[in-house]
Amino acid sequence: MIKKKSIIYFGLMLGLTVYIFARAEPERISNAEVKQILDQKKDIVVVDVRGINAYKAGHIPTSISVPSGEIGLRHKELPKNKLIVLYCS
Repeated sequence: MIKKKSIIYFGLMLGLTVYIFARAEPERISNAEVKQILDQKKDIVVVDVRGINAYKAGHIPTSISVPSGEIGLRHKELPKNKLIVLYCS
């Protein structure tokens, strides 16, 4: 019986943790701040979340294309130890 309660408790805590982190609001930064970070050559990954045609028409140099509809499928491609900036039009 104790084992069953422990599993239930662990599941509830895990669910609460996922819920809290999933609701975290991303920080918004200005275009000028992104330019400053890029100019300083800081460790940053710039992700263009527009469609591939918009990306091909023009994008920030060094940015990668991950259309917004693919973020859920491709999020593991993004590094965990760098600042990630997502941008759209």
